[in-house]
Amino acid sequence: MSQYRICAILPTRNRKALLQECIQALKAQTHPVAHIIVVDNASTDGSAELAAREGAEVVQFERNLGGAAGFHEGISRAYRGGYDWVWIMDDDTIPQPNALAELLKAVPRLERLDHPPAALA
Repeated sequence: MSQYRICAILPTRNRKALLQECIQALKAQTHPVAHIIVVDNASTDGSAELAAREGAEVVQFERNLGGAAGFHEGISRAYRGGYDWVWIMDDDTIPQPNALAELLKAVPRLERLDHPPAALA
C-alpha cells in the first residue's frame, strides 16, 4: 500500500480525557496519520492546551458552534494543506491500531469512481 498523507479531524468540547485517548490512538496507527487538527468548541477544561501539547494543530472557537462547524473548519484546513485523505471522527472515537490501514484498503476501488469521496469516516 502506498503512503497516503492522512489528516485526522477531531471536533471537541470539554471531553479532555476522551480527546487524549483519541489522539493517542491516532498516534498508534499502523499507517501513520500525517497531521491531526483538533477543533475546540470553546472548551473550559483544558482540551485545547492538551491537544497542543500532543502536537495537534488546534483551532479554537470562542463559542460552541457544534460538531458540524468543527468538521467544516477542520476539513477546510486539511484541504488547504494538500492531504490525500481526511479522516473525520468525534473525540470519543478510539480507533483500533489497524483502523486506518483497513480503511485505506478501499482506496483503490474509490479512486476508480467518477467522483471519489475525499473523506474517510
